Parts: sequence; structure tokens; C-alpha cells
Amino acid sequence: MSLPSNHSAAGEHRSRLIVPWLCLLLLLALAIPLFVRMPLTNDTEVYDLQAAGYRAGGVLYRDFLEPNLPGVIWIHLAVRGMAGDAPETMRLFDLLVFAASTTLAGRLVMRAGGTLTAAIWTVLGMAAFYLTCSEWCHCQRDIWMLYPALSAVSVRLSSLSVTGWQHRYNRSLLEGLCWGAAVWLKPHVVIPGLLVWVVSLRYLPRRGLIIPDVLGLLTGGLLMGGMGVVWMMQSGCWPAFLETLREWNPAYFRAGRAHWTPPRFVAMLIRQGPWSLLHLIVLFIIARLFVGRIRTRETSAANVAVRETVAALYLGWMTQALFLQHLFDYVHAPTILLALLLVATQTVSAIPAMTWAPRAWVAFALVAAVTSPLLRAERLSLWTACWQRDISPAVRDQFAYFPNPDREDLARIAAYLRAEHVTGRDVCFYNSDFVSLYRQLDLLPPVRYTYFFETIQFFPERRRAILNELQQSPHRFVVTDLVSVGMPRRDAEVVGPDGPLQPPPAYRRAPREVYPWSCPVVFRAGTYLVHRVPDSSSTAMKD
Repeated sequence: MSLPSNHSAAGEHRSRLIVPWLCLLLLLALAIPLFVRMPLTNDTEVYDLQAAGYRAGGVLYRDFLEPNLPGVIWIHLAVRGMAGDAPETMRLFDLLVFAASTTLAGRLVMRAGGTLTAAIWTVLGMAAFYLTCSEWCHCQRDIWMLYPALSAVSVRLSSLSVTGWQHRYNRSLLEGLCWGAAVWLKPHVVIPGLLVWVVSLRYLPRRGLIIPDVLGLLTGGLLMGGMGVVWMMQSGCWPAFLETLREWNPAYFRAGRAHWTPPRFVAMLIRQGPWSLLHLIVLFIIARLFVGRIRTRETSAANVAVRETVAALYLGWMTQALFLQHLFDYVHAPTILLALLLVATQTVSAIPAMTWAPRAWVAFALVAAVTSPLLRAERLSLWTACWQRDISPAVRDQFAYFPNPDREDLARIAAYLRAEHVTGRDVCFYNSDFVSLYRQLDLLPPVRYTYFFETIQFFPERRRAILNELQQSPHRFVVTDLVSVGMPRRDAEVVGPDGPLQPPPAYRRAPREVYPWSCPVVFRAGTYLVHRVPDSSSTAMKD
């Protein structure tokens, strides 16, 4: 997360750089060890599982139901192939990608007319948010595709003054490759990419350059897309991928809209506070930038182009996050980073009369510091544990922000299943919080629905067929989480008169004739239950 000096900052007094550099280094020293030792989330674990399945000869989409493009699997294949399977490896890669993105963001601030000091403060703010947010925002595709998107924006801004057809085509080709790489992570990035292109048209030297510009963008995008399609065809997953697009993804999109509710959105904004307040400032900036015209202290078209392009990137990103994606924290983490970047590019060009801006930033920084989980005593007390070679599941739980999964209880479940000598497809981990156990125990999902319970929830019209498919599988055990399927935690954690290894008393209200509750419980760890699956010839799965 460092920034190179450039000529615009050559005359800047060195003393002005000391404070932001010291603050940035202090933040990194405190936050990075804690960040690296945080646990991986279910999504990262499931992509690791798919990558491992591919290396073992499996076929993506056919052997693992996956509604997304395979770009993230390619990343996991590369990272795991070069650096190993440790959770810290993936987190270090995530940190590297984030550092590259913030470097590009800092350069955009300088292109907007800011100094190196302003760029460092911007990087500090972005790091203060990302390194202290929950583990669910880390190692995710939305953050990773921010880097090729910012790269594409940087290429466009640096080449707006190009006048020759061939040079215009070549620059646009490079930009198209960047956007194409981002699409393989999530196709939703097309929305901000299109908006960036539309806004930038007014800064082309002449209208005749639109033709080579469009041709270059399309060529770059098609080249990147073609390479991915060739890989999918050679790996044998292309037919299954097309089937997923046609038969599964429409329902997956509808499920996302059904689960998108105002209370969940407000809860997410609170979790991401006070950083989510930046969206309110951005709305004012965008309204004035494109409608009312904000007064600035310079009239450079290049500086104005930076601000308007960053605004277009933010607006397009927020649009696809709100209307095309599921409501998850990690989907909106890049919008906060882009909001901070947009406010920074506007602040550095504000007219001198806006003397309140520095004081406003200081006030916001104080609020962010006071509310930051990084500065809580219980969090700082974990800093020394970061340097231990091996971290127990109990300590790993302390690094996490979310209570589920409970990795100490997962370890007890794993120990029980090892004692039962499970192999192959012997176990169905019913809820997504158990997905890491497949690789820990060297197991494979009994069916291709890795997130089994969630698949049933997202595709209720396929529930009967999915259960029938599982019934034909050879699994001997199914592991469930009472909290994830709807039992209040206060009931799920109760220990009844039969002891801690028996289900809680509230479990007696479960519909015993319905799978998996029709299977007897043979082990319990906290709110997690291990059920033994009876012989399928005598017990049918009822829905």
C-alpha cells in the first residue's frame, strides 16, 4: 500500500509527508498481522474445494453447482498451486491485490490535482476501512475485480489525449483486456465500465476517435473472453456451464431479490459504519458534479475528467451492487472504497473557501478511530498471538468478527467423524458453515450442491429433485447447524438432562419425518448435530 513519488509532488515539503506516512505505517503494523491470521470465510473455502476438485480430475459446474463465472477458480488454482493451502496464503494474496488497488487509487487522487500527501491520506483511509472490516469482506471477487477496473480507468484517463487512430485503438485494446479480466470475476462490472466510457467520451480530442475506441475495447474484451471460453471447452465444463446459465441462474437472481430487504440493508450499513456515511456525501458530489457544476480552483480538463470518471465508476458500481447482486457485506465493500476515493478527488480540487474540508476529514477520522474494532482492547490483545506458528481453533475464533462458524465445535465434529473412519462421499455437510470440513477430512460432497441447505432455499422448486439426488448418494452422515436452519441460539445452546452430546430439548419440536431431522442424532458439538443416515432401502427421504 505504498505510493511512488511523481513530479507533481517534487516540490512538496517533506515535513508534510511525515504525519500521513507515520499514521499509515502504524495502521499497517497493527492491522496486517491480525488481518492475515483471520479465518477464511465459507466462500473462500468453497472455491478452494472446487479448485482442489478440478486438480483431482473433476469438472467444474458438472461436479459442483456454481452460479458464477470461473475467474475466481483460476485465481485459487494459481495461488494454491504456487503458494500452498494455508489460510494465510490466500489472505496475503488478498492483501497484495488490495495494495495494488489502493496504489492506483492514490495515483488517481494525484491526477485529480492532489499532492502525494493527499494520496497517502486516501490510501490510509481505504486501508483503515478494509483491514478492519469483517472477514466476510476479504478474499472476495468484488474486491479483486476492483483492481482490473481501476487499471482500466487509469488506462483510459492516461490516453484521453491520444489523437492517432492506431494509438487510440491500442490503448483501448489494453483497457478492454482489463475490463474483460474483471468480467470473468463478475459480469456485473460491465455496468460501471459502460458508464465510465460514456462519461469519458466528452474528453476525446475529436469524435472520429470513437470508432477506434470502441473497436479496441471490443477486441480486448473479446480476446479475454475468448481465452476463457477456450479454457472452459478444453476442461470439459462448457456444456455444464451453459446449462447453469439457462436453468439455474434465473432462479438464483430471483432468490437474491427476494432476500434483499430494507432491514437487512440498514443492518449492513450499520455494520459498515461510520464509513457508510460517505455515501451521503457522494450523492451531493455527484449531483453537483454532473448537474450543478462544483466550483474548483483549477480549470484543467484532465483534472475534471478524473473526478467525473471516478464518479461514473462509483455510480455504476453502486447500481449493479444494489440492483443486480445479492445483499452481502462484501458486495458493498468496494462501493465504500470508491466513495472514499471520489470524496478525496473532490476535496483536493475544492476552492480555497472550503476551509471546512480538512476539519471535516479530521472529525470523520476521529469517529472512525473511536468506533474501529482494531483499537478495542480485546482485539489488540490478540496481536501477540498473530506470531505463533500454529493457532488453535479457539484462538482463530477470536480473530473472527462473526460468531458462526464456531471453529472449536467444528474441530470436535471433525474429530468424531475421523473416529468413524469417513472417506469419499460419506458425509453431507448440510449448512454452508461446514464447507471447510470437506478439505480438512479429505472428503467430497455426496452431491454437487456444496451449499446444500442454501441451494434448497434458493431453488425451492427443485427441492424434491435435490433430495432425491442426495438419497441416491452413498453418504452415511449428515451434519446440521440448528441456528442456521432457524432455531433461536438461546434454544440451540441449551444442554438438556441427557447431557451435552444429546440434542437440546427444543429439538423435540423438529419435524422428525423430514430429512435430515428424520435421521437419528449421534453426536453434538454446541449447536451442531451429527446425524447417522439409516439404510436408504428402509428409510426414504421425506420432504
